[in-house]
Amino acid sequence: MKREKKGKLEYSKGITLIALVITIIVLLILAAVSVSTLTGENGILTKATKAKEDTQKEATREKVQMAVLASYNQNGDVDITILKKELEKIGGTVTDTNEEFPVTVTVDDYTFIIDEKGKVTEGSQGGSEIEEVYTLTEEYLDFDEETGSIALKEAYSYYDWHNGTFRNCELGKTKIKIPATYKGKEVKKIGIISGKGDWSTYQGFGIKDVEEIVLPDKVTAIEGAAFMGCTNLSRISLPDSIETIR
Repeated sequence: MKREKKGKLEYSKGITLIALVITIIVLLILAAVSVSTLTGENGILTKATKAKEDTQKEATREKVQMAVLASYNQNGDVDITILKKELEKIGGTVTDTNEEFPVTVTVDDYTFIIDEKGKVTEGSQGGSEIEEVYTLTEEYLDFDEETGSIALKEAYSYYDWHNGTFRNCELGKTKIKIPATYKGKEVKKIGIISGKGDWSTYQGFGIKDVEEIVLPDKVTAIEGAAFMGCTNLSRISLPDSIETIR
């Protein structure tokens, strides 16, 4: 009788050890799942942090939008001078040095871009990745007062019966804006055409290193070869006023 009881005890201890090992394994799996649920890419803590950041960003956007609303003049246009003052009141830092839109501002480590219509779009946090739009100044430009056409100075595309050649340049800028006026005259067309027929000279914006060009709002036409030579150009912001592209 004693031997039989001892055997049962040894068997009972063996079952308990296996159950303990299985329990530990299950607990480890549950712990791994719990950690992943809390800290993973879609974890609770990650989502909570993102939600907090989104809330802060939207609160900052609302402050910027309120500054824009306070900047409209009697004609219903956004006054850029008033806008910059209103942005300073909310602690904003305006990175643009010229008095033209778009305006890039950093508020509470968030960067926003404001266009001439008062639209606020999101930039990159901290503003480090926002590239300032460079507005071409008159020293770089030629203007035809008769047609209202504008072009880069000495950027020509010559055509004859046989071939075409192009003389372009580099500005060291990848994002440029063509101004809306030239010495007080309104810009209506992009590109200048001189002469007639096959001997016409097309003068445009042959900038090799430019990647994006922003056109002024009231431009109605883009002449032929206006952007010939812009080998890196990947984006052109076209206004709603455009009627003709040759």
